[in-house]
Amino acid sequence: MSANIEHEHCFLADEWPFSVPSNTVAFTTVRVAKEGCPILIVYHDHEGDWQFHTEFIAPDDQPSIFCLGCIFDLDPTVAAVAGLPVGWMATRDAVGAMWQLEPFEADNVDG
Repeated sequence: MSANIEHEHCFLADEWPFSVPSNTVAFTTVRVAKEGCPILIVYHDHEGDWQFHTEFIAPDDQPSIFCLGCIFDLDPTVAAVAGLPVGWMATRDAVGAMWQLEPFEADNVDG
């Protein structure tokens, strides 16, 4: 799925780590997108979509749709998981910490 709105990003084209276009839709929450909470959980869900969350997904989290390029602008360290296979997740304790990768069941995330 791609976003239709063209806009600029802060990174150079040769810095783009993902295999999909930078305008690909990505899912996150207001806590990450607007409140500056760190990205600590990444899902490349079973539908092939990318999701970026902070330490846990709270029941009252408000979803936010961004383009993948804007997520990369927010936190370029997500480049380390750009090759995450579909159906896998990555977690870390803090920005800059090592990512732990593992598969997950499709019903373990609200994607």
